Amino acid sequence: NYAAKSKAMWGVPCPIFVRAVAMEGGIGPVAGGAHHSMAMRMPGINVVAPMTPGEYEACWKWFMEHDEPMYVSEHRKSFSIDYETPDLVNTEIKPDITIVAIGAARLNAIQAAIKLKTDGINCNLFHQLWLKPLKLANAHKLFDSLNMSGIGLVIDGDFECCGASQSIAYYLMTAMR
Repeated sequence: NYAAKSKAMWGVPCPIFVRAVAMEGGIGPVAGGAHHSMAMRMPGINVVAPMTPGEYEACWKWFMEHDEPMYVSEHRKSFSIDYETPDLVNTEIKPDITIVAIGAARLNAIQAAIKLKTDGINCNLFHQLWLKPLKLANAHKLFDSLNMSGIGLVIDGDFECCGASQSIAYYLMTAMR
């Protein structure tokens, strides 16, 4: 919190790279969950949720080129991923639903998109890396998909109440007006 406010309040940069590892639980209520939404509330901190080697590299490169703190919400499921996960967007068929997925929920979203397709439901899936400031990598395609489907869903492994998914869903809804 101090690192995030230091530059804005006193003009003293305090670049710090915080790796916060989340997991899916397994030892009761104290083990599970990602907590990037909590860090998003701190003024002046950048928050990312990388899942692929390329995304980790992009986050580190950005951090090294700037003098700002960065909260990296990692999930231990990402540690075995050695491939990239491109957005799943079919521009030739009208989507029935548009999904924006964050963190480890992206892996479940990929499986869901495949299952929906076998059930005859067309789904476009967008992977979200930058949570704060919100940077939509394929904003034009995302908004096109939302306009065509009329239904959007933002999923995340973190809490939805006052969380990243709720914040992004609200932004998308107000931007679509």
